[in-house]
Amino acid sequence: MNVTVKPPENEENPLEELLISQSELNKGKLLEVLKDFIRIDIDTGEIIPISDYAYLTIWQRIIVTLLGAKALKALGKRDKETMSPKELSDKSWINYNSVRSYLSQLETSKTISKLGSEYYVPNYNLEKIRLELIKIGES
Repeated sequence: MNVTVKPPENEENPLEELLISQSELNKGKLLEVLKDFIRIDIDTGEIIPISDYAYLTIWQRIIVTLLGAKALKALGKRDKETMSPKELSDKSWINYNSVRSYLSQLETSKTISKLGSEYYVPNYNLEKIRLELIKIGES
């Protein structure tokens, strides 16, 4: 889970040390998750799959593509981190109907979230995803 420990504001309540921000993006962890699977074209902002991307399952490709959109937003090359099922299908080269089916399953399992008609990976899921994908990147 991507968490940032907030230092206590005062000594009177030591429990404040337990407070975290789930909305803060850990860019180092995002890089660690993506570096074995994609690159980003500096001129166009396109997500470019590299060799280990081929070893990913469909659901993993969807997640990596969504995380690519998150990285693009963090780099200032995209206005939003969310993607529609159609855009995900186009960017990940996965059949549109398959994308829709997997998105539904991933949302039900709380791996991804939905905002309107578009999807994204919540920052707090980066660690869980990193642990799943690191096995593939090391092989």
